[in-house]
Amino acid sequence: MPAVSGRYSDGKTASVRQVRVEIRVDSLRIGGTDGDIPTTWPFDEIELIDDLESNSFLTLARTSRRGARLTIEGAAACAEILAAIPALSQRRRYPLPNLRQAALYAGIVAAFAVALWFALPKVVDATVRLIPRSWENRIGETVIENVANIFSDKTGDQRFCSTKDGDDALNLLVSTLAGDLHIDFHVRVLDTPVVNAVAAPGGHILLFRGLIDQADTPDEVAGVLAHEMAHVIKRHSTQDAVRQLGFSVVLRALFGDPGMLQAAAESAIGLSYSRDAEAEADQIATELLAGAQISNEGLVGFFKRLAAEQSGEKGLLRYLSTHPPLADRAKLLPPSPNVTRPSMNDRNWERLRSICS
Repeated sequence: MPAVSGRYSDGKTASVRQVRVEIRVDSLRIGGTDGDIPTTWPFDEIELIDDLESNSFLTLARTSRRGARLTIEGAAACAEILAAIPALSQRRRYPLPNLRQAALYAGIVAAFAVALWFALPKVVDATVRLIPRSWENRIGETVIENVANIFSDKTGDQRFCSTKDGDDALNLLVSTLAGDLHIDFHVRVLDTPVVNAVAAPGGHILLFRGLIDQADTPDEVAGVLAHEMAHVIKRHSTQDAVRQLGFSVVLRALFGDPGMLQAAAESAIGLSYSRDAEAEADQIATELLAGAQISNEGLVGFFKRLAAEQSGEKGLLRYLSTHPPLADRAKLLPPSPNVTRPSMNDRNWERLRSICS
C-alpha cells in the first residue's frame, strides 16, 4: 500500500514526531520512523484544518482525538492523501478559541489597538505574544515552502538536502548552540547555490547550500546559524509581520483566518530586518556561541568577508543583500571566552558539506 511521510502530534504533549503514513483502504496507519505504530485514523474521522487551498501542504485532524494533528508536505504526498479520501475537501474547519478565550482576546485587542496607534514600536513585542505558537509555526512552514519554491528549481523533497550523516551533523550543531533553550528549531538545507540563510517564524531556519559551500570553516556556518537562531528566539520575523500588516493580524490569527496566514507568510518572505534587530541578533548569537564554548571568530570573519565582497552578483554578498551594512558589526561583537572548542570536528564538517551529495 502507498505510504508518505509526515509530522504527527498527539495533542497531549508538545512533541512532534516524524512519521510514516501508510494509506490503507479505509484508514491512515501512522507509524514512527523507528517502527512503532502510534495510531490508526479511519477515513470517516479525518478532517482538514486551516486549509490554504495549497496543493503541497495539508494539516489533518481526527474528530475522535481532540488536539491530535498530522501534517503532510509535498505536492505528491498531498495528492496521494486527497485521492484516497475524496470527501476530505468537504470536511474543512478552522479552529476557534473558546468563549472565555474569545472574550479575553477581544478585550486585549481593543486595549492594544489604541496603544498601537499611538506607540507602535513599544507594543509590537507585546502584540506578538498574543499570536498562538501553533499559528506562528504555520506561518513559518508556509514561508519555508515559498522560499524553497523561489530559490530552488527542484520540486518536493528534492528541494532540500538530506543524508543521515549530514542531518546528524547539523542536528548536533543545532542542539549544541541551543543548549537548554526550550525552543524547537527546525533547520534544513536548501539545495541552491545562492549564498543565504533564512529564519522564519515558529523556529524554522533554512541554510542555503551555497553558504555551506563557500564557508571557509565550520565556525562560519555555526556563526550564521547562531545569528538566524537569534532571530527566531526574539521572534523578529513575526514582529515584522505585525508592523507591516497591522494589529488585525492578531485578531484574525486568533480566529483561524487562513488568508491572513498566507499574507503573514508573504510578509515574512520580504523581510529586511532593522539595524536594531540585527544588532540584537548579533549579540544573542555571540551569547549562544559563548554558551557552547565556540569562538565567535567565525561570525566575525564571515562579516568581514561579506563587507569585503565587491560584486553583488556572486559570492557572499548575496547574503549581505538581505542584511544591513556590516562594516561596524564585527567590531561591536564582544570577545569570545578564553576556552573554546571547534563547532564541529573534521568528520562532521565533511558530513555537513556533503549533505547535498
